[in-house]
Amino acid sequence: MDDAKIRYKLRRQLSLQNGRDRLIGRTAEESILINAYYGSLTMHGNTSASVVLISGESGMGKTKLAELLRNHVMDDDGFFIRGKFDQLTYGSANLPYTGIASAFGGYCSILEERGGNDWEKIANKLKDEFDADQGKLLVEAIPSLKKIVEVSSDQAIVASLTRNEEAPITEGRAHQLCFLLKKFIRVISSTGDPIVFLIDDMQWADVSSLDLLRTLINSAENPFVFVFTYRPVEKDHPFHRLIDFLNERALNLTNIRLQGLRQDVVYELVAHILDEHRLNRSLSDFLCRVANGNALF
Repeated sequence: MDDAKIRYKLRRQLSLQNGRDRLIGRTAEESILINAYYGSLTMHGNTSASVVLISGESGMGKTKLAELLRNHVMDDDGFFIRGKFDQLTYGSANLPYTGIASAFGGYCSILEERGGNDWEKIANKLKDEFDADQGKLLVEAIPSLKKIVEVSSDQAIVASLTRNEEAPITEGRAHQLCFLLKKFIRVISSTGDPIVFLIDDMQWADVSSLDLLRTLINSAENPFVFVFTYRPVEKDHPFHRLIDFLNERALNLTNIRLQGLRQDVVYELVAHILDEHRLNRSLSDFLCRVANGNALF
């Protein structure tokens, strides 16, 4: 085992020793989520990637629930990567792929931290798949990929996640980018390392990103789990096109709907926070009534 791999494993073990997170009142949902992850590990590599949809109002703990997978994935020497869409960029044609780009940035950072054989294996596979001009297009869309994708040396690379109005992504370039990222995700999912690809706040995803995610879902192979969190959206929202697509596939799809916490769970939560073993129920009952079971009300 090379030095980079040893250092990475030591850092990972130290982080795991900080203890497992406790999520009160979500035992059933946690079990469903973990079963979906381990189910992906038992499926044949040529099967489609697994998808988990976690929905609920703001403050219900969607991200906290999804994050419970992190230590399980790390235990399996896998990649837990997270992206997030932002309300501020919603509807901006010149700022697509922000949530996807941030997730791939996390993948590159983990791979760089591991170094050694893991880095070389992926870098060599990507070098075989992409020429320098294709690498340039990938890096223009997702700058963090510059760490592992070879790019043209005679042309300047500009970070596109801060594009201005003069540099929109044309339809032709968008189609080419989808094709390249389809190849990219096939490469990283072909190594056999578990990958959990979490993207938060899908209600703010732009149409281009949703179309790209559909392509990525079709291209990735197990063990690969996409986890999407979102607030309830109207039926005419673009995200429903992706949901309809997933339901039509009817393969490896898990739906988790988070509701408000029950009264007895709120009591347990408040007692845990206050470190009180004999809490007066009037306080927790009042909080439950006011917040309607929303932990982050």
